[in-house]
Amino acid sequence: MADDSVFAAVPSQQSMPFNASSDLHLGDADIAETKINIYRNESMKVYRFEGDWMCKASKFKRLNSSFNKDRERLQFRTLPGKHHSVLTQDFVDEVGHPTYDALLEVIEYFGRSLRTGLETA
Repeated sequence: MADDSVFAAVPSQQSMPFNASSDLHLGDADIAETKINIYRNESMKVYRFEGDWMCKASKFKRLNSSFNKDRERLQFRTLPGKHHSVLTQDFVDEVGHPTYDALLEVIEYFGRSLRTGLETA
């Protein structure tokens, strides 16, 4: 998301680095560039499961403190359950299921963000 050519991104179940659950695996320069790019584009959606043992709530807290101090750049979505892969392995293809709703939200976000990004590029 730090690159100007990226108009939309959806971080999901961020688990890196494994040995430090609240670290971001991003340097200060990457965070600064990402904040600038998100400022030009729509806020990103960020997903995790409530009981995810690899992507803990502390990761969301760190992301929030790093990116949302002065304005909302990341919109956090915590889904119920103890799974890990929101849009892949643990996805449930049933209308009304939280992962299905997350997929619909992501598709709508990409459509809107990519269309807007291409129009302004």
